[in-house]
Amino acid sequence: MSVDGLASRLARTALGCALLLGACSFPDYGVLEDPQPGGVTPDHCTNKLLDKDLGETDYDCGGGCSPCSIGHQCQRDVDCATAKCSVGVCAAVDVCAGPTCEAPSCTDGLQNGDETDVDCGGECLPCDFGQAGCDAGHASCNNDDADGCEVDLQQDPQHCGACSTSCGNVHATTSSCVAGACQPSCEPGFAACDTPERGCAIQLGTDQNCTKCGDACAESAPYCAASGCQSYRDIVVNATSPSGMQAWNGTGAAPVLNLQHTLQYDKGQSRIALVAVAASGTGSGPFTVTYDDQPMLKAVELEHDSRQTYAAIYYLLDDQLPRAGSLVQVRAEFHDSAWWGFGGVDVLEAANVQQQAPLLTGSSAGATCDGQADRGVNLTFDAPGSLVFGVLSVRHTQTPPLPLQAPPVTKTWSQSVSNGGDPHSGAAAWVIDDNTRNLQWSVNGCDNSVSVGVVLERLHAD
Repeated sequence: MSVDGLASRLARTALGCALLLGACSFPDYGVLEDPQPGGVTPDHCTNKLLDKDLGETDYDCGGGCSPCSIGHQCQRDVDCATAKCSVGVCAAVDVCAGPTCEAPSCTDGLQNGDETDVDCGGECLPCDFGQAGCDAGHASCNNDDADGCEVDLQQDPQHCGACSTSCGNVHATTSSCVAGACQPSCEPGFAACDTPERGCAIQLGTDQNCTKCGDACAESAPYCAASGCQSYRDIVVNATSPSGMQAWNGTGAAPVLNLQHTLQYDKGQSRIALVAVAASGTGSGPFTVTYDDQPMLKAVELEHDSRQTYAAIYYLLDDQLPRAGSLVQVRAEFHDSAWWGFGGVDVLEAANVQQQAPLLTGSSAGATCDGQADRGVNLTFDAPGSLVFGVLSVRHTQTPPLPLQAPPVTKTWSQSVSNGGDPHSGAAAWVIDDNTRNLQWSVNGCDNSVSVGVVLERLHAD
């Protein structure tokens, strides 16, 4: 009951005393001051929940909320509209003048006579919605006094803890009401961390709720994995990235190779887009390499002294890449006018990569592959879970190069093309490794070759 409401009832009580007895003494109601400056009622006083930790003694009353009516739980007299807390329950009091007491009335500010709540029900006017004078844990939710307190707030999933508070099933297989609180059965990977009446609205596996509600990852181990918080994230690679190769004979338009790439990983996943280039007869390598119309950064490049073979690796980091699902054009321009030669491109997308320049780059060159020979690049490093990516460019090979598999690497691209003269081949491969790696390919004869590689660290705490 608000201060204004109680004052009004006191005034009506005074008028009744004057009419009936001419004089009347009043109990000390101990009217509770506004719980907040300016008379603002705290939000929890109207949420239809029993917030004992915030001082409420019954649903939305007592403590810093409006006083409770008769029959509701209390701790002190000030918790009750009647200013009388008896054995933990708000009780009725009589209004007396000396040895004489008034007869019950519908305006005395008390639940007495045959009233079902304060000054309503019985012979008085009907009680407002929710004033059915119900026992704790029950309520009249249909605004019909005829069927009394028809709802058990302790176990009704449509009225759990309060009228119209239903137990939802967001990411929940079932949801029941137990002791006035919703208890959903959550689908794997979700939990009812807060607002369980909605269901299981919180996704686990995040840095704030890793294996359970409130399992926040610390600064020293800020990344959530299936086993819990850890100091790193393992690199993951999109296995569906495109590759392609073309040959030009010195006529027509400038040599351009276009590929379409659909991004798998989304912003904020510490992504990197890598583009490996293999070419022949370039003079100075590709004119430009762009990804979604953005010029890419060059990590490493090498051209053979004969100027017949060229290899390079370009990259862009997470904040320069579009959202997951975007269809992106990868464009390599090998010269700015008609050109004789070969050009190939392999695209690789990875996530959970440190957002900085590659940890390490390497390159090598060779000439005259007599018969079957191995060609590759050696990368010396010591960083667990790193991504090693390399590309080989070979002139005049009989068959496309094959990556050596000791220990296993993932072949992403191997292709040969011809423009009527000597064929040219390009190949690329990647592997996750902890330390020094020699990426090698088996080449069946060649005039010359070059290869380059990079090492990228997995995402880790500093």
